[in-house]
Amino acid sequence: MLKVEPVRNFREAEKYLKTFLYFITITYSSDLLRYKLENDYLVRFRLKDWIICEKNGLGYISSGLWAGTAAASIGQKRIEAIHPKCQGRGDEFGEALVGLPEELGKIYPQIEIIRCENFPDYKIDDLRYKLLNKYKPIPNKLSLEDFARSKFVSLKKGIVSVSDIRFFRMEITFLHLLENAINSNLIFQEAKKTGIKLFDALRIKEPNTFCEFLAAIGFGGFTYHKIGQEEIIKVFYYPYSCCLKNREFPFLCGLISGWFTAFRGREVEFKVEKYEERDSSLVIKARY
Repeated sequence: MLKVEPVRNFREAEKYLKTFLYFITITYSSDLLRYKLENDYLVRFRLKDWIICEKNGLGYISSGLWAGTAAASIGQKRIEAIHPKCQGRGDEFGEALVGLPEELGKIYPQIEIIRCENFPDYKIDDLRYKLLNKYKPIPNKLSLEDFARSKFVSLKKGIVSVSDIRFFRMEITFLHLLENAINSNLIFQEAKKTGIKLFDALRIKEPNTFCEFLAAIGFGGFTYHKIGQEEIIKVFYYPYSCCLKNREFPFLCGLISGWFTAFRGREVEFKVEKYEERDSSLVIKARY
């Protein structure tokens, strides 16, 4: 997607390192402590606050993405990654090793290496892929930079945060994976808690501005309508929703429900009333 020209090994890939390290800090961690190139096919990273790890001590998704990125960059599908040290398991920092399985096994023979070599070569020029990634017109005008000027949203060195809530610049297919694999009600309830926290942290006291914020963090285009006693949110071009199996959209509905619960001072739950696959649009309606 980034049109990076593949190289032959990690040593040659160092010319991309500055950009890659910036990518790591805005998507995976709060700080990259250091990296070390062990040899042509093995590199070691140490990080602080690796995403999710403090909750589960695992790091499978980020390790897999590191392995895939590295495998593509040097044209070697056998590249894998392991996560031997983790703050979620009591270590001082998180550590990732990326390299050939036999190299990883020499250093940490006790760690199971998950192997994934049979992944497809994506065709960026595929018509469906182009349609999914085409820029879409949305009605919202405010950007993350606009919200950062309000001083309630922090945007520093690419890291987006609101109070103690961190937002990660990751593609939304991560969320789709979770919504297909985890109980919808659990996701809804956790997202609702976050929505309540967002109400207190953002200091936004108006539904239309909250919808602008949801658009700014990448959920598509949003409009809010109050018709009589009914409250309706319309979502335009929710990313990749045509690929979803779960059309309840529990995370988004939970996030909105939490914010409106705090805003109204009473329990509010928003549920999907209509989904249109043709233009990836949703109608989400409040229930009291």
